[in-house]
Amino acid sequence: MALLLCAAPAAGAVFDDVGGAALQFLRLGTGARSLGMAEAYTAVASGAEAVYWNPGAMGQSDRPDFAYSHAEMLGLLRMEHAAYARPVPRLGGTMGVAASIFHQDSIPVVTNTNKTIGSFAPHGEAIAVAYSRRLFVGEDHPSRDRGFFQDLWRRPGAYEPLEHEPEMWTGSASFGLAGKFVSETIYDESAWAAALDAGVLFRPIDMPELAVSAVLRNLGTRPKFNTESESLPLEGSAGAALNIDFGTHRLLPAVEASIPAHGLPYGKVGFEYSFPVADKWRFALRGGYKSLTAPDLGPLSGLAGGIGLLGKRFTVDFAFQPMAVLGEVYRASFGWRFDVPETRRRVKKRIDGRIWNRPAPAQPEKAIEVEPLKPSRRRF
Repeated sequence: MALLLCAAPAAGAVFDDVGGAALQFLRLGTGARSLGMAEAYTAVASGAEAVYWNPGAMGQSDRPDFAYSHAEMLGLLRMEHAAYARPVPRLGGTMGVAASIFHQDSIPVVTNTNKTIGSFAPHGEAIAVAYSRRLFVGEDHPSRDRGFFQDLWRRPGAYEPLEHEPEMWTGSASFGLAGKFVSETIYDESAWAAALDAGVLFRPIDMPELAVSAVLRNLGTRPKFNTESESLPLEGSAGAALNIDFGTHRLLPAVEASIPAHGLPYGKVGFEYSFPVADKWRFALRGGYKSLTAPDLGPLSGLAGGIGLLGKRFTVDFAFQPMAVLGEVYRASFGWRFDVPETRRRVKKRIDGRIWNRPAPAQPEKAIEVEPLKPSRRRF
């Protein structure tokens, strides 16, 4: 994070080419919760939302979920986004798919004699398939010691290994990749490209409420309009989020720095404050600031805010961002979390010469008793 912030001024001097990339709709973002936090979201996203924001964060999810969002921008631009993610034990990780459609109102085609001869509506599409895997990293992972001592680790009076502190990089790390097919049509010209997103999310073992992220988006081929090849809006970002629990209330601040290949670096900061309002329901207030539009549209254009209602399975969110003279941006979204998939061992049974698959009967787990070690009388 610190390295990215330090490198930001130099990157801005080298890549000060705001209009140097095509398919800019890939940078518009998805989800109302993210906009409410000013899109400081790569360290916050999980499940289906992570397919867009941080493919690595999908590995932190333990159940399937679905997310959909609709955006209204500046009175004429619209974007639809849907995503689904599901843990796949056979692959050792989580798979996700997502689709985005960007469209806008029709634009009249006018000749040089001011005669309208038709209209066209620019649009863009993106389809993504993502995979994420969660790993434990570091040299002092406690499972190595606890695996040796087994149940004796938690038994009073039993011997324990010598105390030692884990390394700072010891913890849970999720790595992910998302492959995308993207296309855009403007009037009678179309272009397409293949792109790749990569992300990682790390939680230290001594402070699991802290999440640190790094993401690289839109690394891919060059789309070609007619005979002109353009580059994709490549961008790298790093962020962090801290989950602060006050019992029934929770505060989630987040910060992020982004460096686009074309344009100036910018920062984001956001928060979410949630509290219970009914049985198994929580209400969330969100706010944040993004400096991307401040140089051109004024400092107030970076403000964002939103609200959300969070249930055990269902979530619904709404967010708003003013864009000065250009208008406003609105996003509404909802999500659904499914039950944790049950993995059952299958056994084969031969009936009438054919093999049928049926669930294996549940086997009761047998408790294993371990005798505590007796202190040794040997003197060293």
